[in-house]
Amino acid sequence: MESGALDPGSYRRVLGELCEGKRRRRMEVRWVVLTEAHPGRGGEGSCGGRSIHLPGWVWACWHRMEAGDLPAAVLSASVLMEAELMDWPEFRRPGTGICLTLEGRRFFLGHGNGAWLKRLSRGCGSGQGGRVRLDADWLRQTQALFRNRTGQDLKRVYLEDGMEVTGECPFEIIRGIKPMVRISGGRQVLDTGTHFLHASGARRRLASGSGLDFPEIRKRRNLYTWERRLRLAACGLLCGWGFLALGACHQTAPEGKVGVLEGTEVGTIRKELEGRQLAYAGMLARAGRREQPFRVIGQISATRPEGVELERIRLSKEEAAQPGLLELEIEGRFAGSDPSRVFHDWMHELRSDEMLETVRNLQFRREKRHIRFSLLGQVAGEGGQR
Repeated sequence: MESGALDPGSYRRVLGELCEGKRRRRMEVRWVVLTEAHPGRGGEGSCGGRSIHLPGWVWACWHRMEAGDLPAAVLSASVLMEAELMDWPEFRRPGTGICLTLEGRRFFLGHGNGAWLKRLSRGCGSGQGGRVRLDADWLRQTQALFRNRTGQDLKRVYLEDGMEVTGECPFEIIRGIKPMVRISGGRQVLDTGTHFLHASGARRRLASGSGLDFPEIRKRRNLYTWERRLRLAACGLLCGWGFLALGACHQTAPEGKVGVLEGTEVGTIRKELEGRQLAYAGMLARAGRREQPFRVIGQISATRPEGVELERIRLSKEEAAQPGLLELEIEGRFAGSDPSRVFHDWMHELRSDEMLETVRNLQFRREKRHIRFSLLGQVAGEGGQR
């Protein structure tokens, strides 16, 4: 899917098509990220001690996803591709590299002396007939980086079909990539690089160090897992007590005696069931209250208009005048024209989602090249929308 078409609804629809009628709970969904394309700037995630900073449209989509749609794992594409390549006997020879096209950019992966070099270009040109043009100067620069990184010369490079090299290369060029795993159920024909990336992510045994840590996704996924476990445990307890109650109701008292004892036992069981149901409902309400601030911040960030930069979002329960509401304070900058119309449309969109309750104060003040704004209002709280 293209980045512009990515939203929770379309993601869920395409995922259902890929499952082809199979039960989702029996399938493991993995997300694969090419970390070299997103170097950290105080990033939202980490991989092996390195920060990862994903684009805003990714987080805008992830914030709006239901917890049940989050993946079982978020993985590093380059680490998975390393493991896939090392299963290919011809690639195990030191001094070997491979060059692929991923989303219009060249990606080089090579190894020697137990070390790996990964290099991602800014873009790649097109040759005749739509073939990808690979500049020999870029390959020579890659060779120099490879020697500095591994301490040995780059001897051979495998190229995917459709790549053409312009200029002389100081090493062997081998066309055609053989370690290709077929993706089961894939209806769309993918280019070689994307196909190889997806096949690496579908490995049965994941490579060590391939996991990426995004704290927000990890917390939401853990909360969802515990919520499911608690629901199953509560259902099991209810079923068990239900069978006990049914068995107690079917017991027969001796003839001539009033079933006072049986009525007492059934009443006790009923009270215990009601108590457990109230405790479970309270647990769900507390979980909803904990998750509500994340939903509010995610919705505000996802609907943020173009030109608006958010610097501070503050939610407070203690200062709210009405029960069930949270006090909202937003500060940021706006670089654009017609702020009145932009903010009017933004507030209308938040109200239509039944998220924003009131706006008490929206102020603007002009600075050098932008407009600074602050907003005070109230949003729905207590674990749900109003």
